[in-house]
Amino acid sequence: MQDVSHSRVILRRLKQDATPSAQAASLIDNAAGMVVLDKRNPSMLLVEGQPELISAMVQRLNGWSAFPLATVERPDTRVRIVPTV
Repeated sequence: MQDVSHSRVILRRLKQDATPSAQAASLIDNAAGMVVLDKRNPSMLLVEGQPELISAMVQRLNGWSAFPLATVERPDTRVRIVPTV
């Protein structure tokens, strides 16, 4: 069994005459190796899949572009008592 790398990518609709989001989501869901995780925003789709497949799909979608999903750790803001020596 080989290890397949999946990544999460945000697809953004950049042009007014771009492929409609419902059609784009349908194409992605019907493609092997990719899945739409979130399609609530009509201008953005959160997609998970193999990077090569996602890149190929973006080339097929007129007016869409891919951006890597970035996550940021929340800082620990709890107040701590520092012991004195």
